[in-house]
Amino acid sequence: MAYSQKTYKGLPVVEANNAKIKYYVNNIENSNWTVTPKVADDSLLIKTYLSEKTKILFKFKTDIDSIKFEINHDETKRFYVHLNKESYALTTVRRQKIFIPTLNYASTKSNPKYKILYTNDNEKGYLDSLNSKYPIPFKNSKTQIDKVLTILNWTRSQWEHRGDVSPKKMMLSQF
Repeated sequence: MAYSQKTYKGLPVVEANNAKIKYYVNNIENSNWTVTPKVADDSLLIKTYLSEKTKILFKFKTDIDSIKFEINHDETKRFYVHLNKESYALTTVRRQKIFIPTLNYASTKSNPKYKILYTNDNEKGYLDSLNSKYPIPFKNSKTQIDKVLTILNWTRSQWEHRGDVSPKKMMLSQF
């Protein structure tokens, strides 16, 4: 842990005048944390899809100070936020991997109420044209989860996501 110069009860201290805090996970900003000194242990759970072997960089930034450190899977880091030079809020950051359950396929017959539609030969040309116009690199995708994450990352990279930005063109499906 990167220690601040000041400590309280043996843990690093981050100074703050404002209770609204920004924190960053691998340089991606999250602005929805509020320091609450009345809570005995203000806990922030970080859930990631990343491998258990991959460290992430966590940064906690107040209006006047900051602290940053690497955090491993199932690791807990603690520090205090000294709010308005009055009260100390113990803050605990814990990293946890998101559990993705394995899909199991039923060996019984399918429900006749639900019909699965597959592409037909007429749609194949359309799908091939989409694939050539918008290629998604699957070379490093060894598992289905890797493929889903590749598609997710590709989709996210198609425009800037800020909450108030929409794609310039809306693509309407012809299905």
